Amino acid sequence: MNKRVHLGVFFPVFILLGLFSCSDVAERADPQFKQAFDEQSAVYSDVLRKDAFTGSDLPPLYDQLPHAQLRSGDVILRLMAGASSILTSFSSLGGYSHVGVILREGDSLMVADCQPHNAAVMGEHCIKKHRLYDWVQDFQLKGDVTPVLSVMIMRTTHSFSEEALTAAVNAMLYGNVRFDSQFALNNDLPEQQNLYCSEFVYVLFQSVLKRDDWVYFADPITNKLIEHVLILEKQNKYPEFCRMLHVIEERFHVKMRGVKDLIAPSVFESSSAFRPIFFARHPDLASSSYLPLMKMYAYLQRAVIVLRSLHGLPFRSDVEAEMAYAGLPTEQKQMIRKVIAGLAANGPDGKFASNELVSGLLSAYAGSEATFAMVGKAIAKMERPQGHGRGED
Repeated sequence: MNKRVHLGVFFPVFILLGLFSCSDVAERADPQFKQAFDEQSAVYSDVLRKDAFTGSDLPPLYDQLPHAQLRSGDVILRLMAGASSILTSFSSLGGYSHVGVILREGDSLMVADCQPHNAAVMGEHCIKKHRLYDWVQDFQLKGDVTPVLSVMIMRTTHSFSEEALTAAVNAMLYGNVRFDSQFALNNDLPEQQNLYCSEFVYVLFQSVLKRDDWVYFADPITNKLIEHVLILEKQNKYPEFCRMLHVIEERFHVKMRGVKDLIAPSVFESSSAFRPIFFARHPDLASSSYLPLMKMYAYLQRAVIVLRSLHGLPFRSDVEAEMAYAGLPTEQKQMIRKVIAGLAANGPDGKFASNELVSGLLSAYAGSEATFAMVGKAIAKMERPQGHGRGED
């Protein structure tokens, strides 16, 4: 009896001590990290809150965007509903299936992009400018409506000439660019470029930044995902997910196995060369069957933001304090520790490069059974799509 009284009196004290200890650790976080994390968290507030994406009292997606703040050269990403778009985003464990570049033309805002639907005849020139209003609208085809689930706008942290980028876009509007369904970087011809959506944006920024250290390739993530899918299929796990994957491969004649130098749309969100400007989502997302998939994106994004915020800090930084400040769950802390342990082996005096960190983290998740468990449950809750979206790359 006395022992029970003794524990009953002091157990709350142990809890308080644990809370104070955690708070003390968070206080040690580097000021540079805190500033970077807080700035990004403000943009991702709808993504990072405990019950992400709840509430539906939002205006139409276009009306949410900060029109006056947008500039030529801002990168805009979107995710549409539909199996092909969802699987495109999942193939890099990112949250987006398509990407374009914003152009400000007087009071008008346009988006230039590369996609097969831009061609007057499928298989022909596929670079086009759209009104921003149209680019974020729900897409209607033969009575089916495919909503734009979410949009993210990123801005490069490197200086560049907006005039040069606009000129590069305008030159490509009248070029000979075919959509690259092989998703390769080395298959351009003297008289014809073969590009896909994110390769188009990559080519534009290569032309104005004159550097190639701003992007990482998503192929380690994608290849590991594909390898794991094949294993799961043999074990007859997550059959609906595997079925959807084969439908997309058959419909678009895409074989993603062994892909090399893949630039996924999500790379622009995760790259250290860009910072988030604005996130917007469909007003009805909270009641959509796609909500579980978006919550998976939200779960991964908190860890990604932590790694982006570590960029430039020395390996000797107190990462435990940074993770405590960000409020990461235990499982994500363990993942990040593994990734950092591999990089820190290169020397204690090095500095974190977030491209390596993010790629390493997502590669680890790509080989995790827990990832497929999450997406398997999410897809099981989805209403069976009537179509497969617009087939965005």
